[in-house]
Amino acid sequence: MHEGSRRAIVAAFAANLGIALAKFVAFLFTGAASMLAESVHSVADTGNQALLFLGSARARRARSASAASATSGRSWWRWCCSASARCSRSAKGW
Repeated sequence: MHEGSRRAIVAAFAANLGIALAKFVAFLFTGAASMLAESVHSVADTGNQALLFLGSARARRARSASAASATSGRSWWRWCCSASARCSRSAKGW
């Protein structure tokens, strides 16, 4: 993965974390349930970025003879799809 992609993931993680904290503070001040829901959604987005970062790190590993398909370049794609699907489901409350 290119260094620019890593930076983008880290920047998105930091931004989503900041947004989640700001929304939670707004919830504490207002008591609005919608702000709590928005903060939980932002936490799910932050988790998505963490999974993307983990998947990209794992995809950089060299192939091993015992698990060649598990550590191939396709692993990054699988982690991205898995992270997106799981975070979407958790944000919707499934």
